[in-house]
Amino acid sequence: MAEMRPVAKDLYHVGMAIVLVLAILGLLTWSGIISCRDVPGFCSVYYAIKGPPKTLIVFGETGLGDPALLAQELRNRSGAAATNISQQDVEFVSAGNLKQFDLVIVTRARSIPTRTLKAFMEYVDGGGRLVWTGDAGIELSRDDQFLYANDVDANAPRRLISPWARKDVTEQEAIRFDRYISVNYINNYCTVRACVGEQQVGPLVPEAGADHKLIYGISNNLKLYGDFALVEDQGIGSTRVLSVDTQTDLIEKNAFDNNSSRDIGKVFPIIVTSGIGEKIIYYAIPPEILAQPPMQYKLFVENLYDGILR
Repeated sequence: MAEMRPVAKDLYHVGMAIVLVLAILGLLTWSGIISCRDVPGFCSVYYAIKGPPKTLIVFGETGLGDPALLAQELRNRSGAAATNISQQDVEFVSAGNLKQFDLVIVTRARSIPTRTLKAFMEYVDGGGRLVWTGDAGIELSRDDQFLYANDVDANAPRRLISPWARKDVTEQEAIRFDRYISVNYINNYCTVRACVGEQQVGPLVPEAGADHKLIYGISNNLKLYGDFALVEDQGIGSTRVLSVDTQTDLIEKNAFDNNSSRDIGKVFPIIVTSGIGEKIIYYAIPPEILAQPPMQYKLFVENLYDGILR
């Protein structure tokens, strides 16, 4: 019996070491520092303990994107089909009901209340993964207010900072959602240039390494078609993963200032990541649109799901 005690003690220590390693791997995966697929076989262990990943698609009435189509594309993936997909109108989103989801995707939601932008920020601060698309959230809801430069600095001119920068009138605080997604909205492409049907815009240009999880396996000669959001990345703690070259400089009349126009260039971000572990991803064109004709680049949807949750 005395000889059995050291063996049992060793087995106990080995078991505790395994539990500790799994706990560390789980924490690193949850924080986004690593993907569960970085460790062979760990995805099965991670989701067996945590439960299958839950995805929420948030939508509004207007804007770029198609929530039903996105849900369909996720369920029809060539890999393991995404399950536990829910959809919710943006008007009913709160910080409390976001917590249960591993991934939240916002599409076709041009108008979003300031209180809801705050809820998304709380969700991200609590460890959630957020995908923001197109022109979501660039319009105010009733009684909301944009944040202007002179709201931050009394000596500054009255200049709109960003449609994603808001004033919380109740709390008297600045809501800088633009800093969370690390881009600033300029306009929609088809507003700056009159589009005829699904016309070709130009080539998609990888900016990150070809092995980046969001563009892994994507061909180097893809073309972008149709409308998308023209944005500029803020460049602080963010990574531009993919761009589009419109092949001609665009002259833009500011969507929020009719007296302002400028040359905004010809190369624009399409995918930008930010946050610890790239837990916030911005798509200038919703990925479900990339998966439809004339493009049919379905790998973008595959990579979105696998790159974030696998």
